[in-house]
Formats: sequence, structure tokens, C-alpha cells
Amino acid sequence: MKKLLILLIGIALAATSCTKEMSSEPGYSGTTGNPGGSGNPGGGSSTGTINFQPSKKDTYLKMKVMSGVAGVPDKISTLVSTGQTSTTDGIDFVTWKEQESGSTQEFGYKDHNLYTKVKAASPNTGAVVDVNFIYLNDTASVGFKWTRTAGVGGGFTANMPGEIVEKNITKQIQGKTYTNVTHSRVSLSYIVPGFGELTLAIYEFYIANNIGIVKVDSQVLDGFGNQTGSVISELTEYSIK
Repeated sequence: MKKLLILLIGIALAATSCTKEMSSEPGYSGTTGNPGGSGNPGGGSSTGTINFQPSKKDTYLKMKVMSGVAGVPDKISTLVSTGQTSTTDGIDFVTWKEQESGSTQEFGYKDHNLYTKVKAASPNTGAVVDVNFIYLNDTASVGFKWTRTAGVGGGFTANMPGEIVEKNITKQIQGKTYTNVTHSRVSLSYIVPGFGELTLAIYEFYIANNIGIVKVDSQVLDGFGNQTGSVISELTEYSIK
């Protein structure tokens, strides 16, 4: 179980990615609300450049990760863009490297959807599986929802639905004020025979225009609605190239 918690926390470390628009993604479907037009952040200001994923080489974001999970210590995570790209399912991903551990994460952009590829775990075996999910639609209005089949682990399907909760808000984080912030909510659940769909985590993302993810509030759940831990990741320092 501890291994599963650590991998769930890893999802909360998502930071930023690239900005290349491509064709439609078959694993995605919008269900509620209306996406805004190109260049218009779904009912917000249409002025200026909308880029929630700056990712040029050597861009970095340093996060303070505060764990509320027993046995999992607090840490600093500095993600640095390598500028290296790869393509999966037609999505262009940029590889980011965590300075402290040398581990990598990937972030991508397609059809106004921001993606990240991270490690999760099978709910029965704990085996590590790749999870690919959407954490923002950068033109959608408040109330817009999406569904996403994010991967399969140990025969169980991982679902990661999301929604836009707030737009164009101001957020104070670690003594700094960020404007034009979008708040999205993403859940991680597995479909388990005999139990149905069990939610194991809920992530509250706060993403600032021209910077990227500035905060993630994460709840770790036992699958039956009970919170077993929490993690807060907050931006302390960054450099956008």
C-alpha cells in the first residue's frame, strides 16, 4: 500500500509541458460546459498569449512537496525541461527531469488539452503502470468536464475524469501572487470487479498562464470514500525560458 501511495503522490508533481496543437485524441470526450474558441480561455480575457505549458529547454519549476502520508517525507522537486520530444498517440510530449532524483516525467499538448504521463500502480498487485491523463483544457469554460481512460494495470482500467472548477483567479502561494490561474480537478479511479469503480485519489490543479502548474492539492483515498492521506505541492521558484 505504501508503494501505491508514493506513486499516487508522483502524479501530484506534474508541472508543465509543450504547446503544439495537433489532431483530435480518440481517448477524450468532453461532456459538460462549452470549450472557448481558439485563443479565448473559455469566457475569460481574450487578450495576451494563452500558454499554460511553457517548456523550452532549461525551463524549470521548483516545488515544495508537503506530505500528509505516514512514512512519506516532505521533499523538494525541481523539474527541468530537457527540450527532448517524443510522440505517443499523436501527442507531442516533452521530457522533464527531476534534478534531485534523476527521474523523468513527460508532458504534452494536443487540441487544447494538457497531458502528463506518470507512473501509477495496479490496485491488486502494486505493479507499476504508465498512466496518461488530461489535467487541463486551456480554452474550456468553468463547468466543462471530460472523461479519460488513462491506462490498464493488472487487468484493471484506470479512469481519470476531470473538470474546470475556476478560471482567471488570483492565487497566493509561498508568499507570491499568481494571476490568470485556472483551477481543475482530476480524479483517479480503478474499475475493480465485484466493487465497481473505486476512487483512489483526487487532485486539485492550479495552473498559471505563462508559468505552468503552481500548486496541486491531492487527497489519497482508500477507494471507499475515506481519506488516508494528503499531499500539497507548491511552487517556490521558477525560470521560464
